[in-house]
Parts: sequence; structure tokens; C-alpha cells
Amino acid sequence: MNIAIVVSEFNNKVTSRMHKVALEKVKYQKPVSLGISGPGMSERQAFARIRPVSERAVEAILKVSEELKRIK
Repeated sequence: MNIAIVVSEFNNKVTSRMHKVALEKVKYQKPVSLGISGPGMSERQAFARIRPVSERAVEAILKVSEELKRIK
């Protein structure tokens, strides 16, 4: 299970989300990536960035997973 999260605004909720993601990382013993966009962007800008930010977050997970396999 790989986890990628896109957050459109960096605010107080992010800390809570990051904590939950960290707990999932420990629970499943898997690498975690967090894609963050913002702050101060419009709703249109946020929607336009969902896919590219999500893709980069997933790419980061894949790179970390491959590196972990390589060094084990």
C-alpha cells in the first residue's frame, strides 16, 4: 500500500493529516510521500495542480521503494 496525499492549502489541518500519514507509514511499514501545493492559490489553480502534484508524489514513492529494495 503506497500513500500519496495532495494538500491544496498548507494550514492547521495539514499537521493532523501528516500525523495520520506517519501513523499509516509505521503501521504498514511502507514509504510515504506527501504532495503539497500552495499556499494562496485559487480554486482553479488548485484543481489544475492536482494531477501533476499527485504524479510527483507517486513518483517519489516509487523511487524510494526501489532504493529500499536495492539497499536491503
